[in-house]
Amino acid sequence: MFTGLIEEVGTIRELRRSGNRYEMTVNARTVTGDINIDDSISVNGVCLTVVDFSDTYFKVQIVQQTIQKSALENYSAGDRVNLERAMAAGDRFGGHFVQGHIDGTGEVADWQRSQDDIRLRVQLGDDLMRFCMDQGSICIDGVSLTIAGIQAGLLEVALIPHTMKMTTLGERKSGDRVNIEVDILSKYVFRHQHPENESGMTMEWLREQGF
Repeated sequence: MFTGLIEEVGTIRELRRSGNRYEMTVNARTVTGDINIDDSISVNGVCLTVVDFSDTYFKVQIVQQTIQKSALENYSAGDRVNLERAMAAGDRFGGHFVQGHIDGTGEVADWQRSQDDIRLRVQLGDDLMRFCMDQGSICIDGVSLTIAGIQAGLLEVALIPHTMKMTTLGERKSGDRVNIEVDILSKYVFRHQHPENESGMTMEWLREQGF
């Protein structure tokens, strides 16, 4: 379990295919301070298992399903990635509940800037958008964010200067794919109310339920 509060931006040292999986080595210093083999670490929102590490890097293995569902297949050596260690018991809980189980990807549409108001707009498919609502939580490339608006297949989030500085989101350009994890609570609410239907939650349904 993660919070979506990024601890460090690392750099991919190597990404190579090994049989039916990939191996990724990431240069980092903060998150390697107390990790161990088999620990979970979020790399741009994807929960991966540490298989090797030192003080300056860690290595993870990625199965084909994760590659296909996320934007990891577009990464290469030199790319910067958002990193977060799994929560420790007793930690303060910021952000929101993030599993590191990517639901899919979105495509950066554009940026809207007006003085200090910085907004990122991401295009999502209906399969993901139906779980999103105004002021709800969403995780984009591992970063916990609050939804600031939804319209015509576009999801909008507001970014403070600190988030722009401490994560890679400010480096994203129109057309870039980003990893998306929708709010787990939205998924559980829908499955509880509609166990026979996995098609998703609509705004009309939410209004009927009194949300």
